[in-house]
Amino acid sequence: MITSVEIQDVQKDTLAGEEYDVIGMTSTMFGVRLEQKQYIREIGKYTVIITFTGDVDKYKDCFSEL
Repeated sequence: MITSVEIQDVQKDTLAGEEYDVIGMTSTMFGVRLEQKQYIREIGKYTVIITFTGDVDKYKDCFSEL
């Protein structure tokens, strides 16, 4: 059961050399706090959504330009 959800304002950030809109969200489920950030970008007719759960800075550098 989700007991609370907080959605942050949209921000901009760079991931693998590309700019993304970023939506942060914090929720509490069964007493456990969960932090997520969604990186969103349009590429042509597609929308790319990359979701990080937990420490974004720990995994953000795993992405590189193609």
